[in-house]
Order: sequence, then C-alpha cells, then structure tokens
Amino acid sequence: MLRNCCAKFISRFFSAAVLLVAFGNMSLACEVSSEAELFALLSKEVTPFVPSTDADGNTYLKGNALLYAELNHYRNAYSDADFVRLSYQRYASLTAGEDTALNNFESRIIIVGPECADIQLFQGELIGNLEVSLDSYVQMYITADNLGHEKLKQFVGERVKIRAISIDEIVNMLLNDLSYDTSVMMKILPDELKQSLALPEVASHRLGGELALLVFALKGGKVNSEDNSAFIFAPATYKGVVNDQKTVILQSNGRIVQIPDMFIDLTSYGLSQVNVPTTVLTLGEVIKDKKPMCEIDESGIWFSIIGGAKVRRCAFNELLIESLLTGDWIYSRDRLMYPRTFKAIAELL
Repeated sequence: MLRNCCAKFISRFFSAAVLLVAFGNMSLACEVSSEAELFALLSKEVTPFVPSTDADGNTYLKGNALLYAELNHYRNAYSDADFVRLSYQRYASLTAGEDTALNNFESRIIIVGPECADIQLFQGELIGNLEVSLDSYVQMYITADNLGHEKLKQFVGERVKIRAISIDEIVNMLLNDLSYDTSVMMKILPDELKQSLALPEVASHRLGGELALLVFALKGGKVNSEDNSAFIFAPATYKGVVNDQKTVILQSNGRIVQIPDMFIDLTSYGLSQVNVPTTVLTLGEVIKDKKPMCEIDESGIWFSIIGGAKVRRCAFNELLIESLLTGDWIYSRDRLMYPRTFKAIAELL
C-alpha cells in the first residue's frame, strides 16, 4: 500500500515540477532542495506502519496514541534521510489536491516561506508565525488562492503578519496604484469591511494604492516611527481647479507630495489605521506674497487674477506647494477654521 501511495505522489511531484518554473526566483534567493533531493526522500523505501491488533482486528491503540505511534514510526524510519527544504510554492503545488500527502515525510521536510523564513509541518498543518513585507504576503496569498490550497490560505490569514515600514514607504504605496492588483486586494479584504467602506464590487486600478494600504493595516502593518501625522489639502470645490486629479499631502517629516487619483476619505481612514493620524483641510484660498493668488468667487468657481484680469481657473496644487514652501500659506483666512492644525503644520515646516 505504501509503495502505491508513493508512486501516486511521485507522479504528482513530476507534474508539479513544470509549475515550479514560475517560482524560480525564490530558489535563487533562498536555500531550497533540488528535485533530485526531494525525489530521493519520496522514493526511499521504508517499512509501512502497521498497528498491532487483537484477534478481531481492532487496534490496541486508539485516538492520539495511535496517531503518535504512526508519527514516531515514520520519524524513525526516515531518520537517516537528508532534510529537504521546499519552497512554500512547491509545497503548495504538491499538496493542493491532498493536503496530507507529505505527512509521512514531515520529520525531514522544512517549508521555506517568504523571505527564507522556516515553517514546520505537523499532520498537514503549517506551524509558526511570520512577519513579512506586504509584497511577500500578497504573493503567498496568491499562491494559496490560485491553487485552492485551504491549509495554506488559513495559515496566511491567521499566522502571517506584515512588518512595519516608514511613512515615506506608506506614501509611496499611494503613489503606485498600478503596482497592486486590485482584484487580489479585494479578495483579501473581508466583505464586512468592503461594505462598511462602500467599496465597489470591481475596483478600478485607481484604487490600487488605497486598497494596498487597507490590506497593510488589516494584517497588522504599522509605521515604524513615533509622532507620525499627515495633512491632506483639498480645495473647497473642484470647479475651476487645473490638474484636479492630484492631491497634496504633507507628511510629519516635512515631505510634500502630490498623489494622483487619491481617494481622500479612504486614504485618511487607511492612514489612521496604521498609526498615522491624518487631518483633511478643505481650503478656500491659496496665498502668495501674503495675499490671495486663488480664491472662490460668488458662483463657487476658483479664479485667479492674472495680468489684472480675472481668470476662472486655479493651479491649486502647484500654487499651494509654493505657498507651503515660502510660508505664505500661514496668512490664509482658512487658519481661522483650523487654528490648531495650522499651528501643527507651522511646526513641521
């Protein structure tokens, strides 16, 4: 029976080898065993476990006692075999259809997780806790999801956390929507959260950074420094605003960034969940040389005075950044609405 089982599993091993080409990058980065080394373990002939029975064929050992007797049998049987290190992708491809396929070999197998972390196996269960980057977490989730591997998916959901990063890296996440597959991010996020945030069923690529931030927060990600904060500047109306697809954000380290296609409410919520208190300022004028360069007229449209003439358009972001850098922003009438926030910004700049 053991020989038939091994023959079936070895056949699956060769079928999976084709799939593993796609995961070759991990083999370059982490120490993993070759196909020949894995084959040597799987094809090693050992005496199968046969529990003792009474005259009626009933085993003397029951429950956990029988389980541990079998575990000890195969641990001893393979004790002289070399350890085999399997990438988690290779493990998943070999066991996707039968998650107990490696049970007899577990004492000699180490699963190599993302970033070369070791994961142990016990009765088909992955044992351990990992802390990895967001990208590594997502790749592990994709592997489990694509192969329909429930044990790996459970491990990723319960045992894998995302390590802390800097506030610059958080903002860079928001700058790179196309780096994130929104369909994958939406799968990771729980339905209750998606409903509470009114996320669309099919998310646009423009939401890539925001959804990545939510996944980062969901899996325990934080900013790795103290006294973090962010300030998001939005015009009181977008009528007449030039280049209105970008939003200005000021970080607590003084960095000023324009983020394209930013969803302000979603970003503010996500940042607050990763230990970055965020304030959204809605501005009604932009100051240059201590006087309004852009403001809103009685029709609710932004206008500028250019060459003595009123022009109904405003380069809001560009002029705001200039105002922040020169210090003219402090003279805005908006400070009357946000006195404490203006004071906090003044201390940063």
